[in-house]
Amino acid sequence: MTQGNLLDLTTLPVNGKAPRQRHASFTGAVKAASDRPVLTMAYVALLRTLGPQSDQAAAKALGCGLSSINSVRDGLGASVVDSGHYETKTWPNGRTTKRTRWQVAK
Repeated sequence: MTQGNLLDLTTLPVNGKAPRQRHASFTGAVKAASDRPVLTMAYVALLRTLGPQSDQAAAKALGCGLSSINSVRDGLGASVVDSGHYETKTWPNGRTTKRTRWQVAK
């Protein structure tokens, strides 16, 4: 670890029964932890620039997975709130779902 790097490797979530699995899990966790601050700043900038966005719209705009957006949003806590508005998605089978649109807290 380099000086000034705040990444605490002992707190990363690592899973797997075999050493090879744990190593793969560890290297993925290190990569995700190092990318998270950049994605967090990009997500907040997106919400400030474009206004309320669903997780799906944010993931598409930022070119990342939906689970990454969920993780970043959850990590921001009360800094990101439900805007009170939704977008709807109608599926080929006719079913319609609502997607919460999130915004930076005022």
